[in-house]
Amino acid sequence: MSQADYQSIRFQRIRVSKVTSGSGAPLVGASNGYVSNAQIQAQVSMNTTPGDDFTQTNGNGDICATMTDADKLKSVGITLDLCSADPILRAFLTGGTLMTDPAHSFLPVGYMAPSTAGTLDSPVCLEGWTKAWDGTAQAVPTTTTPTAAYWHWVFPYCKFVEDTTTLSNGIATFPVKGVSTENTGITANGPFNDWPLWAAQNGGITRCYGYFLDGTTLPTVTDARIAVPAGS
Repeated sequence: MSQADYQSIRFQRIRVSKVTSGSGAPLVGASNGYVSNAQIQAQVSMNTTPGDDFTQTNGNGDICATMTDADKLKSVGITLDLCSADPILRAFLTGGTLMTDPAHSFLPVGYMAPSTAGTLDSPVCLEGWTKAWDGTAQAVPTTTTPTAAYWHWVFPYCKFVEDTTTLSNGIATFPVKGVSTENTGITANGPFNDWPLWAAQNGGITRCYGYFLDGTTLPTVTDARIAVPAGS
């Protein structure tokens, strides 16, 4: 099977990093990144604006001129379902407040929604990894040989809000929903300087979303916030 034909299977990891509101550049700092395996699924949809559609008829009701423009893509919609109430991840994605316990080394212990007096403006770059699958096994393409490959998904400028959470006699899930828009401020090799060379040589992922074959090891799940290095 050629590289272009690989399937995608198992949504194995997500990584979020804060980006600067407006410019979209990675927000460099010791606690501006996080890696999780709490993801269940991500639903991705295209948000489009219909093109102009004009029709002119004459006095007899006959059409004398028409014009229809193509639709335009304005953003990508994302619904991300999480299997954990992880307060660090929720705070990253929604801009809510992470609550910590000063008596126990400021360990994360809770989450509080964003203030109703503020604005929901806490953009992040969301990355995800699925296995690149070659029929019956994980793919080992020429570009990553001898390492098995993942499809590395990038949503470079996302703003999320909490979606409906149901508390019941069952296991709760914690969905968030949002949009991803273009981000020309993202670095060509990603917020963590670890996108493969060919991704960087193509300018990185600056559109509403994109994906590429990646032969690097999955990022390690963290129980604490991690540093976002200076991009290049």
